[in-house]
Amino acid sequence: MIIVVLMLVAISHCQLKLQLFNESEVDQYNARCLDGSPAGFYYQSASDSSNSKNWVIHLEGGGYCLPDNLADNKANVDPCSNRVLNALGSSKYFPATAAPSIFSDWNQVFLPYCTGDLHAGIMTEASSGFYFSGHLILAAVLSKLNKEYNLQEATGVVLIGESAGAIGVFINSEYVKEQLPENVMYVGVANAGWFLPLPPFNPKFQGLDNLAQIFESFCDMYVNPLCASSFPSSPINCLWANYTFPYISSPIFIAQSIFDQNNLEAQLGTLPLSYGNRTSDNFVLEVSQIVNNSISSYIRDSDGGLITSDYVHVLGPNDGADGQTAIQVLLNWFSQKSPSTVFSSCTTPNCQPFP
Repeated sequence: MIIVVLMLVAISHCQLKLQLFNESEVDQYNARCLDGSPAGFYYQSASDSSNSKNWVIHLEGGGYCLPDNLADNKANVDPCSNRVLNALGSSKYFPATAAPSIFSDWNQVFLPYCTGDLHAGIMTEASSGFYFSGHLILAAVLSKLNKEYNLQEATGVVLIGESAGAIGVFINSEYVKEQLPENVMYVGVANAGWFLPLPPFNPKFQGLDNLAQIFESFCDMYVNPLCASSFPSSPINCLWANYTFPYISSPIFIAQSIFDQNNLEAQLGTLPLSYGNRTSDNFVLEVSQIVNNSISSYIRDSDGGLITSDYVHVLGPNDGADGQTAIQVLLNWFSQKSPSTVFSSCTTPNCQPFP
């Protein structure tokens, strides 16, 4: 099996160059950022000819946004109108280059996240004044890579993402596989994307229990078709990993903290820096146990994972559990060594007792 290192670990200073879709491509693919500006991607060809058929496709993270009227009175929700003023909503602010994440000697593709829709939107027209076209952008990039960059000859492909990009990995994994050669070695790496549709601790804040349904109210979303057919009354729930994961046929490496800061922030409404409130303590422990049990019940022999109790969101290369770092476990998985799946034995954040 192929061997890689974890995201955020670059071993080259080569920069990926921005490729914006031209006007005709934007119209053809409906590849638009929130503000309607042309979407694009960053690309760098393999620096080593021996890796000319190996690819990394990286989905950027960055939370989500809602139209302003739906974001009202929800202090933890980013209104989409804020995002069109920066690179999270408009290509007008995209830098000219991007740094490589992993596999710097492979063909590298980086998809900047400018749609606020978990890389799942399939809107061809504006909704509430915004274009939610995340999946369409991914489809456009794959089509262009196949036509002009020889992706159709790939022998190895890694789809990688963090946060909202990791959610995008779960959602789009099967779709990406369908665009690749039949015998390609294809895997996914999802860092901090195992969010569950749980109600908020603070009712004044937006929880995840009905977020998929809120998205559905203003935006058409792509979900795994097999998952959708299994939940005909609520296919939109297939946005979440615990619904869609059983319908992903390719191996996935899950990097996740059961005390994910962003996950707890979504449920609590505010980051619980102190655990003096016993009710809050119990809620945090309950959520962490639900996340831990959910992952352990779905992960398969072909998958790998590092499930930590670190009080972080996206795991870094040296974050770990029970003496194993993220890099070590990921390398073990790719080289088919043990341990390739590690669950933290800690039951409190950072293995620290509650005060």
